Amino acid sequence: MQRLRIAATISSIWLAAAMAVQGQQAPDKLSRTQDPPPPLFKTADPDTLSPESANPSKPLQKPPAWVTYSFFFWHLEHLDQTADEQLALGNKSAATEWRTHEQVAAGLEAREGSLMKQVAYDCLQTLEDKDVEIQAAVKAFHKKYPDGGFLTAPIPEELNALWRERIQIVERQVDRLRSLLGEERFLALDGYVKSTFVPAVEQPAAESPAADATAENAGGVQ
Repeated sequence: MQRLRIAATISSIWLAAAMAVQGQQAPDKLSRTQDPPPPLFKTADPDTLSPESANPSKPLQKPPAWVTYSFFFWHLEHLDQTADEQLALGNKSAATEWRTHEQVAAGLEAREGSLMKQVAYDCLQTLEDKDVEIQAAVKAFHKKYPDGGFLTAPIPEELNALWRERIQIVERQVDRLRSLLGEERFLALDGYVKSTFVPAVEQPAAESPAADATAENAGGVQ
């Protein structure tokens, strides 16, 4: 199977709460000799991706592990959604290919692949719940400083705390995955994930103290 190499250019501000997705049309059949399904985010070959080619005025930074695994977990969900679509169309073989692609690519057994997806879905559900809290805090912040006043206001500690909790959710689930798979098998998966999914954090110019604080929270936890 040809190995997928993915790079995503993402903003560190609202990084995890607002990941952009692209709807993709599933092929009628996916062969193991073909490329895997398209990912949810902008892709490029890491060998050709550079700060200059992505955006000459905004340098790229190496992301922390929680960012990479956030993308990976979303990608797994996307593949399963596509598999469900194929199954509904009667393409059972294609559905199986899509559903098991990352398991096969990472060299995992069926049981290990199931554990990986269990952790991914638990993580995504918890993140979804946390994002509801984050969006409520953002709305309250904007309401407190109307007419654009929030742009120059200090970011509330409540919002900082929610971001830290969001990051910790992913980190705890990655630790859980390590425990479920065992150290040796986890390290094999971890090597695959980090060599295949290469999100690059784009540090934009700060527009306000709130932007500074949010960017620091997004990129400061390794």
